[in-house]
Amino acid sequence: MCRSPGSFVCPLVLTTLENDDRGFCEGFTGSDASSASSVQQDIRDSSTERGLERDLRRFGDARRNESIYMTELQELSRWWRSLNVVRGELNFARDRLVENYLWAIGFTFQPELWRNRKAITKINSFITTIDDIYDIHGTLDELKLFTNSIKEWNLATTEQLPDYMKKCLTTLFNTMNDIASSFSKEKELDILPCLKRMWADLCKAYFIEAMWYHNGYTPTLDEYLDNAWVTISGICVLTTAYCLSDDLTFEAIKSLEFYPPIVRYSCMLFRLYNDLGTCTAEIQRGDVPKSIQCYMKEKNVSETAARDYIKCLIKIYWKKLNKEHTISSKYVESFRKVLVDIPRTAQCFYQYGDGYAEPDHETRERIICIIIKPISL
Repeated sequence: MCRSPGSFVCPLVLTTLENDDRGFCEGFTGSDASSASSVQQDIRDSSTERGLERDLRRFGDARRNESIYMTELQELSRWWRSLNVVRGELNFARDRLVENYLWAIGFTFQPELWRNRKAITKINSFITTIDDIYDIHGTLDELKLFTNSIKEWNLATTEQLPDYMKKCLTTLFNTMNDIASSFSKEKELDILPCLKRMWADLCKAYFIEAMWYHNGYTPTLDEYLDNAWVTISGICVLTTAYCLSDDLTFEAIKSLEFYPPIVRYSCMLFRLYNDLGTCTAEIQRGDVPKSIQCYMKEKNVSETAARDYIKCLIKIYWKKLNKEHTISSKYVESFRKVLVDIPRTAQCFYQYGDGYAEPDHETRERIICIIIKPISL
């Protein structure tokens, strides 16, 4: 992905805007349409003196952001290595810290959202590890105990679990406690109950998928999606973004509604984009059938027909999300933005296949371009 000095918007979002096979409308709210027009006008004006001044300012902003991202990633790398989670008995789990940080940039690229980026990267790293425990390694009895330990948030309930599960839970609990404690010291607000709730809901949904897999059951599309909008883990990103907002108040925590329609629509789009890009190897290694396979079996149709149907669902859910986004004004702007940036980033990651499970091509280039390789005029 090549960037010109005249197009210094978040590179992941920019890729979505440049994706010609969908046009601009699906992933755009009303205000974004005018922003896209502005970006196009900026590019047309790039040869003017005013355009040059603007480009130089953007260049400076982009270089500053790149430096911030590199510093944060170095800090997170030291943190992840110090935990030593995906080693020993957990060496089957995917080690995707850098990719997880790239996701976090896509959700919260603004420099002032550093707290969100760091927390989301840490949470995503544990999501990947725990997802692999449910998909690959754990027996159904072990996973039932593991799910209950998450629900109870109590290490005393882990005595019957294998050591690698105990290690994962210990580091997870400590990390979430650290995130909540740091925020509490600064804001005097307790967000730990919210973090506990999102993990309990996620692992409950993971366990349902594990039961389907171990029993050889292929759900209907509706059954699958009713659970899969949770297992895609968007609820963790959105809950974290909400709880770590600079504008968070005690009243906002008290009145937090878990997973209203606008959250479900955002997560559903995340899920559908993921399923379109999921590689066959992902399913063969122990993952449950995705929406495409569920629809193929339920309706006895070809993969092409199933993919076309999922694409129609994506259009439907973008309309629902845009409508809710337009009429929902009770949320702070930073949270409202993440609601639409989640599916935008997902569309970017999965438009050429599974850019997360197989991060050797476009994802690698984006990491180099956004974080590692300095921007030059």
